[in-house]
Amino acid sequence: VSTQSTGMALCEVEVIGKLSTTRGQYINVASDGAATQSSTGWNGVATAAIDGNNSGDMATGSCAHTGAVDGWWNLHFPEAVNVQSVAVYTRTDCCQERINGAKVYADEMLCGVIRYVQGQLVYRIKCESEASGTVFASDIRITAGPGQFLALCEVKVFSDPLAVNPGEGLVNLAYRKPTSQSSTEWGGESERAVDGNEAGQWDSGACSHTAGPGWWKVNLQDDYIVHRVWIKNREDCCADRINGVKVYVEDVLCGVVQFDPLSSSYSITCGDGQGVVGDTVRLVNDHTYLTLCEVRVWGDQDPVSSEPPGGQDVIGEMSSDEDDATSTASCAPGEVITSCQVYTGKVGILSDGARIDPTTGASCVAFNSAGSQGVIARARCSRNLQVRDPCNGPKLIKYTHLY
Repeated sequence: VSTQSTGMALCEVEVIGKLSTTRGQYINVASDGAATQSSTGWNGVATAAIDGNNSGDMATGSCAHTGAVDGWWNLHFPEAVNVQSVAVYTRTDCCQERINGAKVYADEMLCGVIRYVQGQLVYRIKCESEASGTVFASDIRITAGPGQFLALCEVKVFSDPLAVNPGEGLVNLAYRKPTSQSSTEWGGESERAVDGNEAGQWDSGACSHTAGPGWWKVNLQDDYIVHRVWIKNREDCCADRINGVKVYVEDVLCGVVQFDPLSSSYSITCGDGQGVVGDTVRLVNDHTYLTLCEVRVWGDQDPVSSEPPGGQDVIGEMSSDEDDATSTASCAPGEVITSCQVYTGKVGILSDGARIDPTTGASCVAFNSAGSQGVIARARCSRNLQVRDPCNGPKLIKYTHLY
């Protein structure tokens, strides 16, 4: 509601509508990024555009402003985020028309061009891919209109935290799922690590925190194939505490975080890229506090089947005749082994037996005996079969032969 006159009296305003089934799940992730710009004028630093203050008055210090015409403003995310739309708040005290012709990009893709409308202070630009419809980007860039300064009083990047990344076909399985941790200190509740806010500053209220060495875990509420786990570390203090943190799916170790002073986030791959099946992801710090500013668990969107169809046999290549030479029979991605056997030679005489690779549960390895001509492994593979509580870890299959 606006007027060009000096006065307006409104006794009641009602906005009638219905709840959106999609927009309600979008979150503003702009504060998770790092803002830069081509130049700075009138003390309008780049970070002012993501300070959460929508004020359009330059005097409040809430607007970014370039120091020269034809400049740019950029927001970089440590990991690509889903981008549904970008909202741009312009100045209210002066020069609103300068926003005309500004372009909004998600990485290299042009989302749209802002067309100035008198009296309009907020412009929302949708980002849609012609190929997949869904956009994931590491950078949001806004360029000034021709011959104009660029003044941005707030930029909001709306993201769907449950969107499937079209490049990988994976979804974040951890978002707002139940969490727990070994202890809590300084108000760092465990659920903060899956709230969608990956700001690395403690004062943002986005980070979990234990009271000492311990663990944090998220319950995925079903069995999924987990391909990788992404961790956003604390940035304002104590970043090296993340060093040595172990990442597990169930009891299967995916990897260990190696601290990098130049990085604020870490990605741990599970199962050599093929994924590990489980319903729980657990992070363990054995030596100091565990602080997590966001955890994303990237996996297949659909849970695995608990009642698989019949399996099929996979036969490995013949090993050499050397003692302990191996033959490996591997299942296709998404399949696990229900039977692992030596295809040639009696165990204890012509072979030393066979076992399932405990990392993924998807490879059968047979071992040759001294004096034998070689050995061949045979695996029975089945799509997403789960066996609970076997001797070598939850969700993995028992060895057929131990040696």
